[in-house]
Amino acid sequence: MSWSTPQGNDTVTILLAGPKPRSDVWQMALGSDPRFQVTAITNAPNDLLVKLSSNPDVVLMDGGMFSAPEPFISALRSMDIDTYVVLPGLAPKDEQAVRSQLTGLAHLKGLYSVDMNLQTLMEKIFADTRAAKLATGAGSWGISGSNGHRPVTARIITVWNIAGGVGKTTIASNLAYLAAQRGYPTLLIGMGSPPDDLPMLLRLSPEPNLAHWPQNPTLEGLRLMTQKVGSMNVLGGFTDDMAAGQMLGLPKDSPGSFQTLINTAIREYAVVVIDTPPSSNAALALSVSNHLVLVGTPSLAVALRTAEAYRMVFERMLGMHSLSQTNSCLVLNRAGKGVEAGAWQRMAAEAVGGKFLPLLATVPDSDAVLAAQNERLIPLERSEAFRQALMPLAGALFAANDGDPGSANGRMKTILGVKVRY
Repeated sequence: MSWSTPQGNDTVTILLAGPKPRSDVWQMALGSDPRFQVTAITNAPNDLLVKLSSNPDVVLMDGGMFSAPEPFISALRSMDIDTYVVLPGLAPKDEQAVRSQLTGLAHLKGLYSVDMNLQTLMEKIFADTRAAKLATGAGSWGISGSNGHRPVTARIITVWNIAGGVGKTTIASNLAYLAAQRGYPTLLIGMGSPPDDLPMLLRLSPEPNLAHWPQNPTLEGLRLMTQKVGSMNVLGGFTDDMAAGQMLGLPKDSPGSFQTLINTAIREYAVVVIDTPPSSNAALALSVSNHLVLVGTPSLAVALRTAEAYRMVFERMLGMHSLSQTNSCLVLNRAGKGVEAGAWQRMAAEAVGGKFLPLLATVPDSDAVLAAQNERLIPLERSEAFRQALMPLAGALFAANDGDPGSANGRMKTILGVKVRY
């Protein structure tokens, strides 16, 4: 199995058209998602044609920008760029009349009411645009195997919890190592509290590290900053708080920002795993990710802390990232001593008043894992039980049926938005 080179850029360029309150919300959500690049914003109909000259992939429009249905319908009919429209609050009869006049417009990809879910809409826009690019051979990673060439969407995975000491670094590093073993170009990024633990745990030098990115914010610069562990590339975190503050405080569109680093990384890597600390830096990692792995240990206190992490992501940070419950999951680390896995998950669910994330990996407490870490080795190379415990998570995140020799048989199910065999 071998990887092809990236075919273009997966980023979806988008023009926002609508009243300022709506466009501000859209810009905040899309601006924190590395899959999208906002090329222009217009809040007035007479500016629309000018802003279309930015040649975006997609237009996202709120019809409330227009004073009446007629100019709104006329503007849509004159466009030829894929467009997603949110209708202003209309009486049912009026909305039905507008919808009937827009029937048959090939470039109108979606027509929504004001109560539409922004996260769901973003997922649809990205999926539709990727499908269109793939049809023309542009904008995808490709993996070649015995079953031919297949596109692979880049995974940007935040491994996190607001609880400290639960094994986030262990899970993140071994998960990234598994992705690299499966043939995916993989980058592991450390964001641990300075000094970052990754270099020490993986027998790497503390230099270069994340702090060097603003000095050379290019793809070649990123290549020079990474170190190798097997076939996995590693970018260590900061060695001191001052360097961390300087970089993480940069505007998101700055060449030296963390967001720009991630946008650059997905040109080179199909999998980016971010080892994320229980600090304010977590919000930055969450804002650029499309998958979330919450790691906990089997105690009531950690179950409650994990529930609080869930609330932070899916309640308080809503609209600030592209994460959803369908692309997020749980890992219970060091299981066997303490609360049983099912009971732990139920405790967390009760704390948030309902359903919770799926528990995809229950990792046993093992002396072999600690021994491997003390020798600064990758634990899954020393413990088969540890490796097997991570397999359901790796299968979900890294599409085990994409070029994996053992996946030709078995039933299919969908986890984290990916169909996998089991």
